Amino acid sequence: MPVQTPPAIGGTVLISATEMAGRSWEPDALNPYAQFTHLQPDAKPGNVVLAYRGTFNVPLLAAYSHSLTAQRLASEGRMSEAVTEAQEAARLAPDSASMQAGLGLTLMQAGHRQEGQQVNATALRLARAVAPEFQAGLIQLLERPGMTGPAPK
Repeated sequence: MPVQTPPAIGGTVLISATEMAGRSWEPDALNPYAQFTHLQPDAKPGNVVLAYRGTFNVPLLAAYSHSLTAQRLASEGRMSEAVTEAQEAARLAPDSASMQAGLGLTLMQAGHRQEGQQVNATALRLARAVAPEFQAGLIQLLERPGMTGPAPK
């Protein structure tokens, strides 16, 4: 089982320069590495890795770690564990539309349709409010009938 990223990390943190270039992530509010973009690295070995020393709060990065675990567990049919991991992801990043949507979808897969729809409604509100131009795909998914309200009859 992969090691979970904790919500706070300390010591020397190595981050790929590619990750920091922002090609993989959206604007600051959606980027789990955003705080590092405002810091001067302590070292740049080969200009491909950036080294930072200190203690850093990285709840969004930790949330992504739990979300990926939830997806894996759901694909294995381990729904109770998947829900627990998705709940932890949403707790760590309550303002993240993608973490809320991950919880909502996992709840729905686990048979908790009404609760999942409520969480998805929150995710949709967040996605529309924070950098919606970068969350268009998520917004489209959440606007589908049955994702945030009663399914059509």
